[in-house]
Amino acid sequence: MSMLQSAENGALKGLLLLGVDPLAVFPDTERTRKALARMDLVVRTGMFPAVIEECADVVFPATALPESDGTYMNLEGRVQGMSKVTDPPGDARPNARFLLDLSGRLGAPMGFVTARDVFDEIRAVCPKWSNLTWAEVKLPGGMPLDNHQRSGSPEETGEEASRLVTYTPPGSFADKPVRPPDRPWKVFLEEQATHPGDGVASGRSYRLSRFDETTSVRMNEEDAKTIGATDGSWLVLRSETGEVQTHLVVDPDVPRSGIIVPAGGPGYLLQRLLSWPEEYCPLGWDRLFVSATVREE
Repeated sequence: MSMLQSAENGALKGLLLLGVDPLAVFPDTERTRKALARMDLVVRTGMFPAVIEECADVVFPATALPESDGTYMNLEGRVQGMSKVTDPPGDARPNARFLLDLSGRLGAPMGFVTARDVFDEIRAVCPKWSNLTWAEVKLPGGMPLDNHQRSGSPEETGEEASRLVTYTPPGSFADKPVRPPDRPWKVFLEEQATHPGDGVASGRSYRLSRFDETTSVRMNEEDAKTIGATDGSWLVLRSETGEVQTHLVVDPDVPRSGIIVPAGGPGYLLQRLLSWPEEYCPLGWDRLFVSATVREE
Protein backbone atom coordinates (compact mmCIF):
# COMPACT_ATOMS: atom_id res chain seq x y z
CA MET A 1 0.00 0.00 0.00
CA SER A 2 2.76 2.46 0.94
CA MET A 3 4.55 1.63 -2.33
CA LEU A 4 1.53 2.68 -4.39
CA GLN A 5 1.18 5.84 -2.31
CA SER A 6 4.83 6.60 -3.09
CA ALA A 7 4.09 6.08 -6.77
CA GLU A 8 1.22 8.56 -6.54
CA ASN A 9 3.49 11.32 -5.21
CA GLY A 10 6.27 10.47 -7.65
CA ALA A 11 8.75 9.08 -5.11
CA LEU A 12 8.70 5.52 -6.51
CA LYS A 13 9.93 5.22 -10.10
CA GLY A 14 10.06 1.47 -10.73
CA LEU A 15 8.38 -1.71 -9.57
CA LEU A 16 9.17 -5.42 -10.00
CA LEU A 17 6.02 -7.50 -9.46
CA LEU A 18 6.84 -11.14 -8.71
CA GLY A 19 3.60 -12.79 -9.81
CA VAL A 20 1.27 -10.38 -7.98
CA ASP A 21 -1.42 -8.29 -9.71
CA PRO A 22 -2.11 -5.01 -7.83
CA LEU A 23 -5.11 -4.32 -10.06
CA ALA A 24 -6.69 -7.46 -8.59
CA VAL A 25 -5.43 -7.14 -5.01
CA PHE A 26 -6.34 -3.51 -4.27
CA PRO A 27 -10.01 -2.52 -4.38
CA ASP A 28 -9.73 0.85 -6.14
CA THR A 29 -8.66 -0.30 -9.59
CA GLU A 30 -8.59 3.15 -11.16
CA ARG A 31 -6.48 4.65 -8.38
CA THR A 32 -4.04 1.75 -8.66
CA ARG A 33 -3.87 2.06 -12.44
CA LYS A 34 -3.13 5.82 -12.23
CA ALA A 35 -0.41 5.22 -9.64
CA LEU A 36 1.29 2.61 -11.81
CA ALA A 37 1.04 4.90 -14.85
CA ARG A 38 3.24 7.46 -13.07
CA MET A 39 6.16 5.02 -12.80
CA ASP A 40 9.06 4.98 -15.23
CA LEU A 41 9.24 1.19 -15.27
CA VAL A 42 6.86 -1.63 -14.29
CA VAL A 43 8.11 -5.21 -14.70
CA ARG A 44 5.96 -8.26 -14.01
CA THR A 45 6.66 -11.98 -13.75
CA GLY A 46 3.94 -14.61 -13.83
CA MET A 47 2.66 -17.91 -15.17
CA PHE A 48 -0.70 -16.67 -16.51
CA PRO A 49 -1.97 -13.51 -18.23
CA ALA A 50 -3.24 -10.84 -15.82
CA VAL A 51 -4.88 -7.43 -15.93
CA ILE A 52 -1.67 -5.80 -14.63
CA GLU A 53 -0.02 -6.49 -17.98
CA GLU A 54 -1.80 -3.48 -19.46
CA CYS A 55 0.41 -1.34 -17.20
CA ALA A 56 3.62 -3.37 -17.50
CA ASP A 57 6.55 -2.33 -19.68
CA VAL A 58 8.10 -5.80 -19.55
CA VAL A 59 6.58 -9.21 -18.74
CA PHE A 60 8.78 -12.22 -17.93
CA PRO A 61 7.45 -15.82 -17.79
CA ALA A 62 7.84 -17.50 -14.39
CA THR A 63 7.94 -21.20 -13.57
CA ALA A 64 5.38 -23.25 -11.67
CA LEU A 65 6.32 -25.13 -8.48
CA PRO A 66 6.99 -28.48 -10.24
CA GLU A 67 9.38 -26.67 -12.61
CA SER A 68 11.84 -25.42 -9.98
CA ASP A 69 13.79 -26.39 -6.86
CA GLY A 70 13.55 -24.62 -3.52
CA THR A 71 11.45 -24.25 -0.38
CA TYR A 72 8.28 -22.48 0.62
CA MET A 73 6.38 -21.96 3.86
CA ASN A 74 2.75 -23.06 3.96
CA LEU A 75 -0.05 -21.47 5.99
CA GLU A 76 0.70 -23.78 8.94
CA GLY A 77 4.21 -22.37 9.24
CA ARG A 78 5.80 -25.54 7.88
CA VAL A 79 8.82 -25.19 5.61
CA GLN A 80 8.46 -27.60 2.71
CA GLY A 81 10.89 -28.49 -0.02
CA MET A 82 9.94 -28.65 -3.68
CA SER A 83 11.89 -30.51 -6.33
CA LYS A 84 11.95 -29.89 -10.04
CA VAL A 85 10.18 -32.69 -11.90
CA THR A 86 9.92 -31.19 -15.38
CA ASP A 87 11.50 -28.47 -17.48
CA PRO A 88 9.61 -25.19 -17.82
CA PRO A 89 8.32 -24.11 -21.22
CA GLY A 90 10.26 -21.58 -23.29
CA ASP A 91 12.33 -19.11 -21.30
CA ALA A 92 10.36 -19.36 -18.02
CA ARG A 93 12.50 -19.09 -14.89
CA PRO A 94 11.93 -19.20 -11.09
CA ASN A 95 11.13 -15.83 -9.50
CA ALA A 96 14.28 -16.07 -7.39
CA ARG A 97 16.37 -16.19 -10.57
CA PHE A 98 15.03 -12.79 -11.68
CA LEU A 99 16.20 -11.27 -8.39
CA LEU A 100 19.61 -12.96 -8.61
CA ASP A 101 20.18 -11.83 -12.17
CA LEU A 102 18.99 -8.30 -11.38
CA SER A 103 21.35 -7.97 -8.41
CA GLY A 104 24.23 -9.05 -10.64
CA ARG A 105 23.30 -6.52 -13.33
CA LEU A 106 23.21 -3.79 -10.66
CA GLY A 107 26.73 -4.63 -9.54
CA ALA A 108 25.83 -6.40 -6.29
CA PRO A 109 25.87 -10.15 -7.11
CA MET A 110 24.50 -12.37 -4.34
CA GLY A 111 26.62 -15.36 -5.27
CA PHE A 112 23.85 -17.96 -5.02
CA VAL A 113 24.01 -20.74 -7.58
CA THR A 114 21.46 -23.29 -6.35
CA ALA A 115 18.28 -23.30 -4.26
CA ARG A 116 20.32 -24.98 -1.50
CA ASP A 117 22.56 -21.89 -1.38
CA VAL A 118 19.53 -19.66 -0.79
CA PHE A 119 18.24 -22.05 1.92
CA ASP A 120 21.59 -21.95 3.73
CA GLU A 121 21.56 -18.14 3.64
CA ILE A 122 18.07 -18.03 5.18
CA ARG A 123 19.25 -20.40 7.95
CA ALA A 124 22.20 -18.09 8.63
CA VAL A 125 20.18 -14.88 8.97
CA CYS A 126 16.87 -16.18 10.41
CA PRO A 127 17.19 -17.71 13.90
CA LYS A 128 13.93 -19.65 13.60
CA TRP A 129 15.31 -21.44 10.53
CA SER A 130 18.69 -22.25 12.08
CA ASN A 131 17.72 -25.74 13.29
CA LEU A 132 16.21 -26.84 9.98
CA THR A 133 18.16 -28.99 7.56
CA TRP A 134 17.83 -29.45 3.82
CA ALA A 135 17.04 -33.15 4.34
CA GLU A 136 14.24 -32.39 6.85
CA VAL A 137 12.37 -29.89 4.72
CA LYS A 138 12.45 -32.35 1.83
CA LEU A 139 10.50 -34.92 3.91
CA PRO A 140 6.75 -35.34 3.15
CA GLY A 141 4.93 -32.46 4.85
CA GLY A 142 8.14 -30.55 5.52
CA MET A 143 9.06 -29.34 9.02
CA PRO A 144 7.53 -26.68 11.33
CA LEU A 145 9.87 -23.86 12.31
CA ASP A 146 9.42 -24.65 16.00
CA ASN A 147 9.86 -28.42 15.58
CA HIS A 148 13.08 -28.65 17.55
CA GLN A 149 11.91 -26.29 20.30
CA ARG A 150 8.89 -28.53 20.95
CA SER A 151 10.73 -31.85 20.90
CA GLY A 152 11.04 -31.93 24.71
CA SER A 153 9.29 -30.67 27.84
CA PRO A 154 9.16 -26.93 28.65
CA GLU A 155 11.91 -27.47 31.24
CA GLU A 156 14.14 -29.17 28.64
CA THR A 157 13.61 -26.62 25.90
CA GLY A 158 13.35 -23.48 28.01
CA GLU A 159 10.12 -22.65 26.20
CA GLU A 160 6.71 -22.04 27.69
CA ALA A 161 4.27 -24.89 27.09
CA SER A 162 1.61 -22.37 26.13
CA ARG A 163 1.05 -18.65 25.94
CA LEU A 164 -1.83 -16.81 27.56
CA VAL A 165 -3.91 -14.41 25.50
CA THR A 166 -6.16 -11.62 26.73
CA TYR A 167 -9.84 -12.51 26.73
CA THR A 168 -11.97 -10.05 24.79
CA PRO A 169 -15.46 -9.72 26.32
CA PRO A 170 -18.36 -9.90 23.85
CA GLY A 171 -19.39 -6.33 24.63
CA SER A 172 -16.25 -5.05 22.88
CA PHE A 173 -16.87 -6.91 19.62
CA ALA A 174 -17.57 -4.89 16.51
CA ASP A 175 -21.19 -3.94 16.07
CA LYS A 176 -23.27 -6.10 13.78
CA PRO A 177 -23.40 -4.52 10.32
CA VAL A 178 -26.52 -2.47 9.68
CA ARG A 179 -28.31 -2.72 6.33
CA PRO A 180 -28.47 0.87 4.93
CA PRO A 181 -31.91 1.84 3.54
CA ASP A 182 -30.42 2.90 0.21
CA ARG A 183 -28.29 -0.28 -0.13
CA PRO A 184 -30.57 -3.15 0.91
CA TRP A 185 -28.74 -6.07 -0.72
CA LYS A 186 -26.25 -8.02 1.39
CA VAL A 187 -23.20 -9.16 -0.58
CA PHE A 188 -22.17 -12.80 -0.24
CA LEU A 189 -18.85 -14.07 -1.53
CA GLU A 190 -18.95 -16.58 -4.39
CA GLU A 191 -16.61 -19.16 -2.89
CA GLN A 192 -16.38 -21.26 -6.03
CA ALA A 193 -15.16 -18.21 -7.92
CA THR A 194 -12.33 -17.53 -5.46
CA HIS A 195 -9.35 -18.53 -7.54
CA PRO A 196 -5.92 -17.16 -8.46
CA GLY A 197 -6.07 -15.06 -11.60
CA ASP A 198 -7.68 -15.68 -14.93
CA GLY A 199 -5.26 -18.10 -16.52
CA VAL A 200 -5.45 -21.48 -18.20
CA ALA A 201 -6.28 -23.47 -15.07
CA SER A 202 -9.19 -21.20 -14.17
CA GLY A 203 -10.48 -21.05 -17.73
CA ARG A 204 -10.66 -24.83 -18.00
CA SER A 205 -12.43 -25.35 -14.68
CA TYR A 206 -15.87 -26.93 -15.09
CA ARG A 207 -17.10 -25.55 -11.76
CA LEU A 208 -16.08 -22.00 -12.67
CA SER A 209 -17.50 -22.14 -16.18
CA ARG A 210 -21.08 -22.16 -14.87
CA PHE A 211 -20.59 -18.62 -13.59
CA ASP A 212 -20.12 -17.07 -17.04
CA GLU A 213 -16.37 -16.63 -16.52
CA THR A 214 -17.14 -15.06 -13.14
CA THR A 215 -18.39 -11.82 -14.70
CA SER A 216 -21.99 -12.15 -13.46
CA VAL A 217 -23.75 -11.92 -10.10
CA ARG A 218 -26.55 -14.11 -8.76
CA MET A 219 -29.82 -13.24 -7.04
CA ASN A 220 -32.97 -15.01 -5.90
CA GLU A 221 -35.85 -14.87 -8.41
CA GLU A 222 -38.22 -13.19 -5.94
CA ASP A 223 -35.67 -10.48 -5.19
CA ALA A 224 -35.05 -9.97 -8.90
CA LYS A 225 -38.76 -9.32 -9.44
CA THR A 226 -38.74 -6.53 -6.84
CA ILE A 227 -36.29 -4.53 -8.96
CA GLY A 228 -37.83 -5.51 -12.29
CA ALA A 229 -34.94 -7.75 -13.36
CA THR A 230 -34.92 -11.12 -15.10
CA ASP A 231 -32.28 -13.70 -15.88
CA GLY A 232 -29.67 -12.03 -18.10
CA SER A 233 -30.59 -8.45 -17.20
CA TRP A 234 -27.83 -5.87 -16.89
CA LEU A 235 -27.56 -4.61 -13.31
CA VAL A 236 -25.84 -1.61 -11.80
CA LEU A 237 -24.48 -2.37 -8.31
CA ARG A 238 -23.42 0.52 -6.12
CA SER A 239 -21.65 0.26 -2.78
CA GLU A 240 -20.59 3.07 -0.47
CA THR A 241 -17.42 3.57 -2.51
CA GLY A 242 -17.73 1.83 -5.88
CA GLU A 243 -19.94 0.81 -8.79
CA VAL A 244 -20.02 -2.09 -11.27
CA GLN A 245 -22.23 -3.10 -14.19
CA THR A 246 -22.77 -6.80 -14.70
CA HIS A 247 -25.17 -9.50 -15.86
CA LEU A 248 -27.66 -11.13 -13.50
CA VAL A 249 -28.08 -14.87 -13.15
CA VAL A 250 -31.31 -15.86 -11.37
CA ASP A 251 -30.56 -18.64 -8.89
CA PRO A 252 -33.13 -20.08 -6.43
CA ASP A 253 -30.34 -21.13 -4.03
CA VAL A 254 -29.33 -17.54 -3.26
CA PRO A 255 -30.65 -16.35 0.13
CA ARG A 256 -33.36 -13.67 0.12
CA SER A 257 -32.16 -10.07 0.37
CA GLY A 258 -28.73 -11.20 -0.77
CA ILE A 259 -26.66 -11.00 -3.92
CA ILE A 260 -23.69 -13.24 -4.66
CA VAL A 261 -20.64 -11.56 -6.18
CA PRO A 262 -17.53 -13.44 -7.43
CA ALA A 263 -14.25 -12.77 -5.65
CA GLY A 264 -12.11 -13.30 -8.74
CA GLY A 265 -12.27 -13.31 -12.49
CA PRO A 266 -11.73 -10.85 -15.33
CA GLY A 267 -14.08 -8.16 -13.97
CA TYR A 268 -12.79 -8.11 -10.35
CA LEU A 269 -16.31 -7.14 -9.36
CA LEU A 270 -15.89 -7.54 -5.61
CA GLN A 271 -12.69 -5.49 -5.45
CA ARG A 272 -14.33 -2.61 -7.31
CA LEU A 273 -17.09 -2.45 -4.69
CA LEU A 274 -14.75 -2.37 -1.68
CA SER A 275 -13.17 0.70 -0.15
CA TRP A 276 -9.53 1.59 -0.62
CA PRO A 277 -7.29 0.51 2.31
CA GLU A 278 -5.49 3.37 4.01
CA GLU A 279 -4.17 2.68 7.50
CA TYR A 280 -6.06 -0.55 8.12
CA CYS A 281 -7.84 -3.37 6.34
CA PRO A 282 -10.47 -2.35 3.77
CA LEU A 283 -14.16 -2.68 4.34
CA GLY A 284 -14.73 -6.43 4.44
CA TRP A 285 -17.15 -8.15 2.11
CA ASP A 286 -19.02 -9.46 5.17
CA ARG A 287 -20.07 -5.85 5.90
CA LEU A 288 -20.76 -4.91 2.30
CA PHE A 289 -24.23 -3.80 1.18
CA VAL A 290 -25.13 -2.59 -2.30
CA SER A 291 -28.03 -1.11 -4.24
CA ALA A 292 -29.11 -2.99 -7.36
CA THR A 293 -30.97 -1.42 -10.27
CA VAL A 294 -31.63 -2.52 -13.83
CA ARG A 295 -29.38 -0.65 -16.25
CA GLU A 296 -31.23 1.63 -18.64
CA GLU A 297 -30.45 0.75 -22.25
